[in-house]
Amino acid sequence: MESVNDILEQDLEKINKMLEVVERRIGSYILDESSTLHYSKKKNGYQYYLRSEGGNRKYIRKGNIDLAYSMAQREYDLRVKTELLKQKRCINNMIKSYDIGAIGDIYTKTCDAKRNLISPVIMPIDVFIQEWMQQNKGGMNPYPKQGKFMTNNGEMVRSKSEKIIADMLDKYKIPYTYEPELKLENSKKAYPDFAALNVRTRQTIYWEHFGMITDGEYASANLEKINKYDKAGIKVCHNLILTMESDLDPLDVSEIRSKIEEYLL
Repeated sequence: MESVNDILEQDLEKINKMLEVVERRIGSYILDESSTLHYSKKKNGYQYYLRSEGGNRKYIRKGNIDLAYSMAQREYDLRVKTELLKQKRCINNMIKSYDIGAIGDIYTKTCDAKRNLISPVIMPIDVFIQEWMQQNKGGMNPYPKQGKFMTNNGEMVRSKSEKIIADMLDKYKIPYTYEPELKLENSKKAYPDFAALNVRTRQTIYWEHFGMITDGEYASANLEKINKYDKAGIKVCHNLILTMESDLDPLDVSEIRSKIEEYLL
């Protein structure tokens, strides 16, 4: 069953696509922005004309009617862009304020004497986290580790960048596991670098870090991996975070912080 946040995220994706369309069209118009399109009703239709800032009117002849089309379309696109941005802000605010965990907190904050008499409608968050950690058990990747780095939580990871990500997740108190087993289509398995839990929405977010993106063979293999994720319903900008680096473009810590704040808080 889709969560409220899943639906909101889907709507947000649709809005972003519509914004791309109208912004591209708005940027393509070559028009005199100091004039506005006006019309007057005629027996067999409408007569269009331009009105300048000074109030002067200029009739648009039939041979130049494309100008009226462009003016009307641009006016429409600008209004649509304004409304799309408004709706985008609304959805973002809803996503940030929506907290399913608050329902579980009511049970947690109830005194022991009464809690023993209650059947909660939603699992308390501490119990949920415990079960989530079991379901997403880390250290499942059978590929041998090389160049181990120890995180603040005491687990061994394969790279310094993965240690940075893990320690940042720990700093934000995000429940996570390193290299859990993920079942994909046709009984295939994958081992994402991290599985992390958004406690507020109770959504699992997977995180892959690509440390050798300029290596053609490495990049190709991981592109195939992303495609497999996508087919399994694990999608970038939804429940999959990607970070990348190369020798010339090292990992940006501020990007990690931004990803955590956007997807996991």
